[in-house]
Amino acid sequence: LSIKPEASEKEVLMKSFMIVLACFSILATPSTVPADEAEDENAIRKAYEKFIDAFNKHDAKAIAQLQDQSFEYWEGSAKGREGAEKAYADRFAGQEGLKGKLVDEIGIVFITSNVALYKVRVEISGRGAELPPVKYLVGNVYVKRDGQWLRAAYFDTVSEN
Repeated sequence: LSIKPEASEKEVLMKSFMIVLACFSILATPSTVPADEAEDENAIRKAYEKFIDAFNKHDAKAIAQLQDQSFEYWEGSAKGREGAEKAYADRFAGQEGLKGKLVDEIGIVFITSNVALYKVRVEISGRGAELPPVKYLVGNVYVKRDGQWLRAAYFDTVSEN
């Protein structure tokens, strides 16, 4: 929006008024999450709760069913549901006390209406009597397939706190 030097005082005032009105409209717009997005956020949280529950039961088959067919661990070590099942079965082997818990939620970012990034901090304990619990920052990529949110990928890194 430009104001030409030959613009009349009335035109300048009208354009200025429109700019102020547009800015006010943007600032006055409620920042609430739309109802369908809130429902999807809750569905993603529930899917992750099911994952934590299956993890704590060492149920690699249940974990695999919570993954999308396209699932891949970020560095490529586990691909597909079968790869996820094998990776978790291997992880649970010999670690009967291994448990995970959600420490806090960092947020959910919708990339599209059917793809979301769920960022959390988790704590893993029971890796052995001599090893303290470890906290991880985890990014979970979820996809919505036939109304169900499934994990398509995840990446993690050790967190300092």
